[in-house]
Amino acid sequence: MRHRDIEDRLWPGERVPYHRVRDTTRSLDDRLSEVNAKNDNRQCMISLGGWDVDYLRFTRGITEAKGLEGHRRMAKLKEALTEWRAEPLVDADLEKFDLSRERAFLDSLRRTATIDLLDAMAGCGELTAFRTTMLDAVRRWPHDVPLLTLVSDVLADTESGTRAGAFLAAHIREHGDPDDRLAELQARFGPPATAAPPRAPVPRQLPGHHRHLVGRRAELQALTDILVEPGPANAGIALVSGMAGVGKTGLVCSWAAKFEDRFPGGTLYADLNGFGSLRPESTEQILARMLADLGAEPATTTPDGLITAFRSATAGRSVLVVLDNARDSAQARPLLPGTGCPVVVTSRNRLESLITREGAQQLTVRPLERTEAVTMLADSLGEARMRQAGHLVGEIAELVGGLPLALAVVAARVATRPADAVRTIRDALRKTKTRLDTLSFKNDTDLNVRVALSYSHGGLSGPAAELWALLALHPGPTISLAAAVDLAARDCAGEIEELVGAHLLDERAHERYAMHDLVRDYGTELAGSLPPGRAEEVGSAVFEFLLQHVWACDQALVPGRELPIRTSGTVAAPRTVRDAMTWLDAEYPTITAALRQAAEARADRYTWLVAMALTTYLWRRSKFADADRYLRAAADAAERVAGLPDRAMVYRMLAGSRWNMKEYGLAKGAQRCAIRLSEQAGDVRGIAYGHVGLAALHLDQDEHAQARAEYSEARTLFRRLGDELGEADALSGLAQVAMAEGDHDRAVRACSDASDRYAQAGDVNGQAAVLVVLGEVHEDRGDLSRAAATYDLAIARYRSLTRHSHEARTLVRLAGVLRQDGRAADSTQALLDARTLYRDLGDEAGLDRVEELLTDA
Repeated sequence: MRHRDIEDRLWPGERVPYHRVRDTTRSLDDRLSEVNAKNDNRQCMISLGGWDVDYLRFTRGITEAKGLEGHRRMAKLKEALTEWRAEPLVDADLEKFDLSRERAFLDSLRRTATIDLLDAMAGCGELTAFRTTMLDAVRRWPHDVPLLTLVSDVLADTESGTRAGAFLAAHIREHGDPDDRLAELQARFGPPATAAPPRAPVPRQLPGHHRHLVGRRAELQALTDILVEPGPANAGIALVSGMAGVGKTGLVCSWAAKFEDRFPGGTLYADLNGFGSLRPESTEQILARMLADLGAEPATTTPDGLITAFRSATAGRSVLVVLDNARDSAQARPLLPGTGCPVVVTSRNRLESLITREGAQQLTVRPLERTEAVTMLADSLGEARMRQAGHLVGEIAELVGGLPLALAVVAARVATRPADAVRTIRDALRKTKTRLDTLSFKNDTDLNVRVALSYSHGGLSGPAAELWALLALHPGPTISLAAAVDLAARDCAGEIEELVGAHLLDERAHERYAMHDLVRDYGTELAGSLPPGRAEEVGSAVFEFLLQHVWACDQALVPGRELPIRTSGTVAAPRTVRDAMTWLDAEYPTITAALRQAAEARADRYTWLVAMALTTYLWRRSKFADADRYLRAAADAAERVAGLPDRAMVYRMLAGSRWNMKEYGLAKGAQRCAIRLSEQAGDVRGIAYGHVGLAALHLDQDEHAQARAEYSEARTLFRRLGDELGEADALSGLAQVAMAEGDHDRAVRACSDASDRYAQAGDVNGQAAVLVVLGEVHEDRGDLSRAAATYDLAIARYRSLTRHSHEARTLVRLAGVLRQDGRAADSTQALLDARTLYRDLGDEAGLDRVEELLTDA
């Protein structure tokens, strides 16, 4: 295609720089290498395989169908038309371009192929499929004479000329006949359409004056796919559900207003008041009103008669029916229109039976993402207020969880007040106790989040409503089904399902649930009505559940580690280290939220024990800053409730976290505090491990003499106690000191002694650490092959423990040895493996180091 033609189509009326098409083509080629875009002599060419583009697959299928007959032709045409999954060239990124000519061309191809398919269906006697496809086609192309000629001829041949004439007469009444060509066609089968009685005014019943819709691009496209582009397996029923205040009605009404011209037969709207203060209108009243709006007269006014008349009056018609705010499937089902008439049902409940019985397609509306929420609030505040208070808008959007109703309340509160009021509102939203008050206008139930949530509460069973209150006491942000059962002290799977169905819980992963912050706030208010002492029981149960499970995982990570935790006997220990790490990964946000809640509530036992049981996991995931934060709180809590040896243990762990953060001064201070507490307690083992910790800090700072003295003192103390594993730790440290001092033989002897003790104790982590030291010895001696093999053994052990940070560090060591040994490809692969681990760990420093090494390679 010539550059000039591309410029005219993409940038009409603009002065286009000489290189713009070339640069755009290069950008396209960079983003989609398979496009193979080229420029030559001011011509642009894009090369694609014939099956890579839906348009090419469609046209090839149509071409192949021309050489086929009967059912084979019909099947090929159906297959080709399945490429049309949505409207072409309507992506938001294309709105700035004039692509009307291309869209019209594509639409003509689709129309011709659809007519060919209808002809093939009629020829094969597939009349049921013919009618379904025909209804969709005449709605899309209501004035296409070849299409309507084929349809009327088939109706005349298979039913009667009278039926064909009646079809055309009804079609002309609904869609009009701008060129009088359809009237000529209809005259072949009966009296002209103008002889028909005048039709009733077209109903346009959407509620007016809806605010501009922000975001929701995916949801709008989903509605279009369901209601405007229904396929053979699509019943044309959209079920839009979501929590209270999420904007279901606004979404549907905005979409329906945009596509109103696609429904020339009108738009029928009914608020079913399934949730609200008003008493719902009866089914009979709604049906009678809609029939009158359509100009249809029911034969009988019994419920069944009205239902039958409404389905007959809407079947196959280009009418959109909107059933808003349905309580349940039973309320919505009698109001569903006839076959071929699109309908939207909105509800706070999922209405599963409409999906299974009627084939409705589910569309769940969720709160706005932060960017969209900020945009919505900014649009409401206006430029002047945004200049003064715009820096607060992002936090407000997060505090209300992106709920459109809550954002609308904030905008309404600010609308008539000075810009300074935004800060006051932000401050009130920060506090759980005042958040719902801030989001509720007492005299306007339409701007009241508390009232909106109360309607959802009123639709629940008693047990589900109680569970809502209990779950609100959980620290969040997610809760597993097992934790919910423990919290409720009963099998509550049914109530969980009810809350999920009401969009008061969101199942983020299998049997793991999240609660919106405002739903949690309302549930906290409900918890005030629980029996005396019940809330406290629930709080203790939450902490105990997490403590028991975190401790069980820690025991899988470090078998034999001791903490003053009495196991309940009901918690199944993870079978493998990987299982333990996976459980902790999933529960980590909940555990940390519980730790913060425990510290605020002065639940000291849980504050220090959960933090201590979690530390091994935190170190293995390189979350050292988190470990430091929670261990500091643990030290304060332990001072109030724990003994001296336990307090010393907390400080040792705190020192270890700070060592990994390279905070040597703070780490040494914590270790000395641990030694002092152990001495006060007469805890020799604790004193010994304090010396081990100090020695490691000295070694890391190349203070070899101090390190050797501390490790030797520790070994002496461990030997006095007969503690083989402790002595192995001291020996491993002495091996590292010897290596650092260049004494290979002394390092190997110490490694051998330590390895024997670790193997006897079954300490895989200790064995891996010794192997790393041995690998360094072999590397320093120039025995590169042996060094690489030794590092491989260490890596395998770390991998079995899911100690990803240690595995990554050893992979980097291995890569260096392999590079020295001339094995460049193997070295690069080791670095790539380390990069993956560091990326998963979120370790930016490690990742930067590996990227630098890869660049140098």
